[in-house]
Amino acid sequence: MFWSYCAYVLFMLGAVLGLTRHAAEPSLWFISMGWVLQMTVILLQALGSRRALQPERAGWQKAALGFALAAVPVMIIFRLEADLKPFSLLLAAAALLWSLALLRNKAS
Repeated sequence: MFWSYCAYVLFMLGAVLGLTRHAAEPSLWFISMGWVLQMTVILLQALGSRRALQPERAGWQKAALGFALAAVPVMIIFRLEADLKPFSLLLAAAALLWSLALLRNKAS
């Protein structure tokens, strides 16, 4: 769970920089580092690593995290094309979804 929180902090740092500094280059680095770290944790869980165990999540939490992670590559493409309006909207949506995915509810 520790590494998932680290990924979340990196992503949120990039999100804040991206929304306040008009998508400056460092924001992309932090967003990407958070995304890669979370994808690595998910891959380690899928491979059965005992060190990457996480508490069970409800279906909507898994879906929220999946949508947030899927939005990141699309968001980066919009930023590289200098189309900042869709970038900002996707960034805000991904930050909200990732935050919702971390809520501590019992799995259903």
